[in-house]
Amino acid sequence: MRFDPKDIVEHLRHNLERYPYADGFPVLRELLQNADDPKAEAESVAVSLLSGWPEAANPLLRGPGLLLVNDGGFDAGSATGMQTFGGSVKALDEAAVGRFGLGQKSVFHLCDAFVVVPCGYGAEHAPFVVNPFETLGREGDDCLRWTKIDESDASLIVSAGERFISSSRRLNLWFPLRRHGLRPKPTSKGVVATDVTPESLSPLADRQRLAEMLASLRHVRRVSVEINGVRVELDRDAAPSMVRYGLDPGDHRFGGALGPGIFSLGRERRASDEFRSDLRGSDNWPLSRNPDTDEEQKQKATPHGTAILVVEPDSRGQLSADWSVLLPVTQAFRALRHDGKGRLKLLLHGCFFVDSGRKAVIGLDDAGTRHSEQKPSNEAALRADWNRSLRDELVLPLIPAVFHDALAQQVLSGEALAAAVSALANSDFGRTHREAIAAEHVLARCVDITRDSTVARWRLVSAGTALRPLPATNDRGRVALLELLPNVVDWAAARNLTLVCGTDALLAPEVPGWNPGELKEFLAGLEPECFASERHTRVLTGFLLVACANEDLRVAAAEPVIDRLRKAIASARALAPHVRIAEVLATVNCADIVPLPPSASERYVLRALAQAQNAPLCLSRAWLPERTDDSPTLDADKARPLIAALQPLFANAAQGEAAGAASLTIVRRLKNLEAALADPELSKLPVVRALDGSGSRLLSLAELDATAREGRLFRDTPPARMLLGLLAAALPEAKAFILPS
Repeated sequence: MRFDPKDIVEHLRHNLERYPYADGFPVLRELLQNADDPKAEAESVAVSLLSGWPEAANPLLRGPGLLLVNDGGFDAGSATGMQTFGGSVKALDEAAVGRFGLGQKSVFHLCDAFVVVPCGYGAEHAPFVVNPFETLGREGDDCLRWTKIDESDASLIVSAGERFISSSRRLNLWFPLRRHGLRPKPTSKGVVATDVTPESLSPLADRQRLAEMLASLRHVRRVSVEINGVRVELDRDAAPSMVRYGLDPGDHRFGGALGPGIFSLGRERRASDEFRSDLRGSDNWPLSRNPDTDEEQKQKATPHGTAILVVEPDSRGQLSADWSVLLPVTQAFRALRHDGKGRLKLLLHGCFFVDSGRKAVIGLDDAGTRHSEQKPSNEAALRADWNRSLRDELVLPLIPAVFHDALAQQVLSGEALAAAVSALANSDFGRTHREAIAAEHVLARCVDITRDSTVARWRLVSAGTALRPLPATNDRGRVALLELLPNVVDWAAARNLTLVCGTDALLAPEVPGWNPGELKEFLAGLEPECFASERHTRVLTGFLLVACANEDLRVAAAEPVIDRLRKAIASARALAPHVRIAEVLATVNCADIVPLPPSASERYVLRALAQAQNAPLCLSRAWLPERTDDSPTLDADKARPLIAALQPLFANAAQGEAAGAASLTIVRRLKNLEAALADPELSKLPVVRALDGSGSRLLSLAELDATAREGRLFRDTPPARMLLGLLAAALPEAKAFILPS
């Protein structure tokens, strides 16, 4: 079978349908990539939308078009390649189209023929027209008048190109926009049936997307685009660039300023050729035709991955990401807006297999699916497995280091980095891929001792580091918990632990946490004074909210925290506002605390009860979480020291009523009243001052029980007081009592 040159247009049309035009930027992206090709190695590329030259001899020059100028190499092979549409061209190789894009042929989205004017490459390189309709033209067809470029027309293009690049050698390419009045044949609208207006090309002057492209290129250092009055100029000067597939096994850092107010930071990695050799040696590995030998051979796939962060530090906070095969392919995750500063774009490149239209990376849409341990059963499964291996081992693990580079190079502030890291870590993408992202390094604000102070600083630490979480730092990076526990860093270092501040802004394989034994030991350093200051109680609450992630940890923290609160209450010092103490208690297990009603919650009552030895702490019910249990829980040996501690208060009429209310609350919480009555000491302790008609007297637990059983104990109401007075006068030996309300 032979290839019919007349089918060129149909082949182009077929491939353009699979490689969409979108907003036109994919075409510019391909042109920049072509200029960056190892054979071209252009350093400067300029693109400008011009209105054309009405006086030109060739109709292709008489209307609007795009002029692209670069200073790359050009030789006879380049000229032949541009004019070749045969079966060996990449555009006709589906595998190549899917993997690498359409390249130069993508310009046929814009035009039906284009002009090439080499300048400074030698007299043998004359201007020419790339015209796929030439073999289809018949006498009278306009496409036959496009074929030649005379010297005067070439000089128009050369002069225009010199405005943008003054190099001694320049390759000028003119792409006349498809429009009414410039048709290849009377019956044809062109390669595709869509005209292109100058106004529609405004998206080409997108500074952010151009910066993303420039950050991904190897040779091109300067890009200038001028469209519809908008001019974008980017220049990365001598900043290191990505080595790409020629990188030796290992890692490489690159990046720098791309222009005023925009930067890139990149890390790339190449694995050895043994990477996934099981896949590359498989019979299911994809094949492609070798254009030189016409033999089928295995497609090349370099174990190479890159993470590039493009940053506009002064823009509003936003983070987004694309999967890329040198050029962006598809969105990795949608834009995440945050409260910090800086517009950030992650470009996640791998030598991935993509679909034939270059719209998706095969296998990466299955969120969270890791590469299979089983041998792929077909080519599609193999492509997906290879892609996931690249993603999880060569691409995502570079993200923490790239973010840290942004801080180290002072592109982002610590606050801006925290906002961006938090946005990523808490996104669906971040949660799904957290293990792969932090497979090698954790990015966290680690507590460090400096010469002058102890602060939290962003650090990359090994993924195997044992992390323990603290609250986020203040605006100056200070660790507030040091005010309560000044030796925390030494404590952690002695146990080979790393303290990290702010679990919401952290790239780690799992959420760090404490274990109960450590937490209890850690809090043993607290002093009772922490409950004397509103600020300190806030600090303690902040830590406990982070540390007490489950009920076991709430129980572990309760003992040291409640012990220090007991000591603070037992002292004469003033306490922090009760609402702040309540916030602390809401973070720990309060099951062993005895809740008291408001009538029993005077400070002198709480102090007396706090001084009781071997007894639970008693606190105002208002201080305790709503979930605190009110059911009876006290054994006699726990109630005895509490009631004993209240005895001195009964001697003071002003304090006795509150003491009685506390005592009765304790009695109501007894597990077993009979056991308490059998306790010789407890049963004799006064528990309440009751009215007897002529005055009042203290009743012991035993007396209170007896009067209640015998029906001689009444509630405090006006009628009850009147009846009690009459009863006391008539029958003094009756010994009836009223409990104060």
